[in-house]
Amino acid sequence: MLQVPEGMPGDSLQKDFDKIVQDAKQLDAHLLRIGMLPLTALRSVDDVINFATQANECAARLREQGIDLYYHNHHVEFAKTDGKYLLDVIADNSPAMGLEIDVHWVQRGGLDPVRTIDKYAGRAAMIHLKDYRIGELPPEAFELLQKGDIKAFMEQFKNVVQFAEVGEGNLDFESIIAHAQTAGAQYLLVEQDELYGRTVWQALQTSYDNLMALGAADLF
Repeated sequence: MLQVPEGMPGDSLQKDFDKIVQDAKQLDAHLLRIGMLPLTALRSVDDVINFATQANECAARLREQGIDLYYHNHHVEFAKTDGKYLLDVIADNSPAMGLEIDVHWVQRGGLDPVRTIDKYAGRAAMIHLKDYRIGELPPEAFELLQKGDIKAFMEQFKNVVQFAEVGEGNLDFESIIAHAQTAGAQYLLVEQDELYGRTVWQALQTSYDNLMALGAADLF
């Protein structure tokens, strides 16, 4: 069997299984998630399958303890190999593991968040509500353009995609929330990877206010 190197530092379900179960039970947590597959697993489909198989074994063991395991996507899992998304490779090889769909990363991966939620209906207990915004080009980008440094300007041009407070970007959260509920999601989790100078409390307040304006008061 291919050996997939460890991911980020922290407790491992393979090495620290009993501790993780004990921690979860102490917190009365019934859902656990893997934030991402080890980056080195992206080198081949075989490595992705190996990761998914190992994760499935852990998910089955956790289920015996009354805990469900989920996998959180980014954009890289929407790379295609032989016409199949890597996220489907993971899902197909880990039937005991659910999916935690992050709508921003789905959009960044080139897919429609609503259709993706529908696709995994019944398997995604958690949905990350995180908006996708096209930011403004900074003043230094135009300084580069004026200097004739087109290459440096284009780097700025390509990197205008931003994480955003819910309702401050381009995603259709009214549809996302409705389809997430229909798909059986238990938790809709507001998340924002970067704040661009704002505090976390300011960002959360904006997301909360926008969700309330959408008529989502019953979700809180």
